[in-house]
Amino acid sequence: MNPQPATSIRTVYAMDFQPGILRVLRSHRSSRRSLTHEQVLPPTPVTSDPAVAMLQRIHAETLKGEAVSVMGLNSAELLTRRLTAPFPSAHKARQVYPSLLDLRIPFPVEDCNYALVEEGPTPEGGNACLAVAMRREDLTRWLDAMRQDSIDPMILDALPAALWEQATQTLPPGDTLPRALVWMGMDRMEIVLGRGTMFLQATGVPLTGESSIPPDRITSKLMPILRSVFPDASPETWWCCGPGLSREGGKELLSRALNIEPDRIHILPDPETYHLRAFAERLLTRGRAPAQLRSGPFEHEAIRTARGKERRRISMSILLATVVLCTLQIGWRTYAAMKQQALERDLQQRAMTFTGGVQPPRGQELLLAQRGWQTQMQQLSPYIEIQAPGITGLLEALMTTAGENGLRFESILLRPTSVILQGSAEDWYGAEALAPRLKQHGINLPTHLERKDAGSDERVHFTLRTTS
Repeated sequence: MNPQPATSIRTVYAMDFQPGILRVLRSHRSSRRSLTHEQVLPPTPVTSDPAVAMLQRIHAETLKGEAVSVMGLNSAELLTRRLTAPFPSAHKARQVYPSLLDLRIPFPVEDCNYALVEEGPTPEGGNACLAVAMRREDLTRWLDAMRQDSIDPMILDALPAALWEQATQTLPPGDTLPRALVWMGMDRMEIVLGRGTMFLQATGVPLTGESSIPPDRITSKLMPILRSVFPDASPETWWCCGPGLSREGGKELLSRALNIEPDRIHILPDPETYHLRAFAERLLTRGRAPAQLRSGPFEHEAIRTARGKERRRISMSILLATVVLCTLQIGWRTYAAMKQQALERDLQQRAMTFTGGVQPPRGQELLLAQRGWQTQMQQLSPYIEIQAPGITGLLEALMTTAGENGLRFESILLRPTSVILQGSAEDWYGAEALAPRLKQHGINLPTHLERKDAGSDERVHFTLRTTS
């Protein structure tokens, strides 16, 4: 699977190597997300001093993590297949893509490196992707051949997929017209066919060693594929780019080979480095990703080094977080212990006010304080009784209230914890004046008044009692 490009990537060296000639484009993303492209090495023999110096510079910057290097593989070096899974869930679709790819390639999927790009839903409700695969033994030979010239890219992208995605970036949404893209290299021509933004198929025509290419060679190779992909109509638009356009009569050659008018062939901007900019922008643009085929045992040394640094950074972060948590825990326990000691000292000081200055044992403060308080209350009870309101004053107040409201008392029971008054009144409401009088003399207990209808004496008999 291909990872999403890291948002921390700022500099990319995109390399093109054709028959002994090396070209390098340096792309940089500024802090404002703007991209700049500079051809830092024009087409130069790979063994020349400028090329060797440039490769050394790229190798040093990639190992330091300051840049990423990328190259592309053409359709003769890899396989591209469009896969469709009948699942609305993207997660389920990714689980079956390897099995679908295994049915579409001429070798076991276990023997290849593959990448999945352009993943997304289909109009039918399923999910689809573009799979790019290369046999591991072919990948080994390719890397060994590149290393002989000191070329060692970190990322191996798919040239057809990168060209197609770059060209379709400016298409309006919903466009489904058939289109074709032709990339002309110095030794090979790549043809990519698609509909709207959907990549369908890629093929190529070798051009090695010929200064003039017979149009019928291109026609015989391309026309059967065109008829199979677009049986009803041929592409109206033909995009064209590549360093081979500098070949004499490149556009006219395509016009004759494809039997189309020259005005249907649209030359893409900066055609000679268009493919290099496509590789770079797939790495530097958020939401885009390369078809990284250099994974697993073929992973670049710089990527392994960066992953090791990331693991060490994560390990150090976890260690630091653990130390901080342990320190906080120790600090909290120390603070809690100090707070507890302070509270215990304060409790002992308060308890000593009830124990006569005797320091109580730890844990016995409340019990001894209660006992000391009870002892002090017993000793102070005579003085408290002297200060309390007298019973004589209460009786006088009750008699005054009885006279004012026409009450007659049959019995009066006054206790420290209860009061019961029984008697009769001239009317139903007369006895209600007793409860406020009790509260005025310090009896703040709840009261309950029971009354009976007037009897033969035509008086309302009542009982007023306090409740606890």
